[in-house]
Amino acid sequence: MPTSESHISTLLEPYVGPYFAKEPVKTMKEFKVPARQFDLDGCYKTTLDFINNPFSPEFDSTFFILPVVEPNSQPYGVPEEGWDPAAALHEGKYLALFPFALADDVSTSCADRTVVKHPEEEWDEEEDDSEWEEEENTFSLRMEDTGGFLVQIKDGHIIINSAVHYSGGCGGPMPSVDLEPDCRFLNEPMTRFIESFVRN
Repeated sequence: MPTSESHISTLLEPYVGPYFAKEPVKTMKEFKVPARQFDLDGCYKTTLDFINNPFSPEFDSTFFILPVVEPNSQPYGVPEEGWDPAAALHEGKYLALFPFALADDVSTSCADRTVVKHPEEEWDEEEDDSEWEEEENTFSLRMEDTGGFLVQIKDGHIIINSAVHYSGGCGGPMPSVDLEPDCRFLNEPMTRFIESFVRN
């Protein structure tokens, strides 16, 4: 059932804390197509099926689709009973992060049903600090984070960018949904997944 803008505003409460907005970053491959040519309902339902969380049955699946008012900002909190991301997108008030990849200790599970095993990392004691720092700065997902794509409807078009929900931590940065220019091993499967919902 469609959800009115006022109802969505009532349901969604922002995380408590200061607002930290980062400078906008254009993702490496932005996807843009006329809204009538994209099966948003199919994409939405497939995503819900993927994120149906057996560990938290008390939460509606839409709890894990995160609303933001703009990229690189804090997500809004979603009530346990869920919300209507599709209606909010059509109303144009929110963008929504659709989860595509969820990581555990040994692998990353993706919405296209692929599973990527994490390579074993070895540290060379003779490696200098600059090389180690560069390795640390490459893309990776923690178990607490979610890789996916940020969906927006604007001027009759669906606009999609790769993004990551960084959950933050105690004493660390606040939770945020940030555009991620290069998701490395997720770039190709996520692009194929998104393009599979384009109508000819």
